Amino acid sequence: NRMKQIVVYLCVIMSVSVANAATTWYVSTLSGNDSNGGKSWAASLKTIQKAIDKASAGDMIMVTNGTYSSISVPARLEPLTIQAVGTVDKCVINGGGKRCALLGSETTTNIYLNGFTLTGGSVSGQNTNGAGAKFGTLNKCVITKNSAGSLCTAAGAYGCVLNDCTISSNTASDWAGGMEKCTANRCTIKNNSGYQGAGGAAGSILFDCNISGNVSQYGGGGANGSTLYRCILDSNVAKGDSHDNLSGCEAHNCLIKSNYAQGRRAMEGSSCYNCTIV
Repeated sequence: NRMKQIVVYLCVIMSVSVANAATTWYVSTLSGNDSNGGKSWAASLKTIQKAIDKASAGDMIMVTNGTYSSISVPARLEPLTIQAVGTVDKCVINGGGKRCALLGSETTTNIYLNGFTLTGGSVSGQNTNGAGAKFGTLNKCVITKNSAGSLCTAAGAYGCVLNDCTISSNTASDWAGGMEKCTANRCTIKNNSGYQGAGGAAGSILFDCNISGNVSQYGGGGANGSTLYRCILDSNVAKGDSHDNLSGCEAHNCLIKSNYAQGRRAMEGSSCYNCTIV
């Protein structure tokens, strides 16, 4: 009887392990079909969203080169990894006038998007934000040419963790061209614009980032209300009268050079600790 109990117990454990085993889903816009099973390249799905709809927490979604439509990942799927297996310039999520990627909620950081270009995203309407990406963690992604309309913020990214990403050429009609409420590590934030302020970053924490060529009409051409560590701020511009370039920020061990503010000093309202200002 004791041996039978042990055998039954082991069978139960094995069945639970099999039931909880992570699944890898495969997506190819060129050869896939959303009626396929999606569990091999030969049976790949056509859209990332279909793979998301099939996935469970702990799964992996592998995506090959192609252009894909916008995606939305529910928070219940955390953790989930969506991995591009092609090159970042050829594995593209195009928002087509909608947000490119919604990755869970403001409390989820273990939904990962790796190696994609996010472009063509747009948000509009009051309290709407994050045209490129909202929430989740992005690794080695390019977020470019997204837009946030009037009363919106964060044309590039909102509420995300960004690792080794490039955030460029995003435009916000109001606030935060590049990012807002993000944590950025080793990112390049360049040539973004926010009309009311924060051309590059707003309310974010940045480590070892290069922030250059960003523009705002008012406060914070480079950054506004952010904390920066070991960053380079170069050639950012605040155009409007009586407004500054690095506004209400705290900068530690940063190099700040060639920034321009029309009406104030480039660092008005900010605190610098062991920084080099040229």
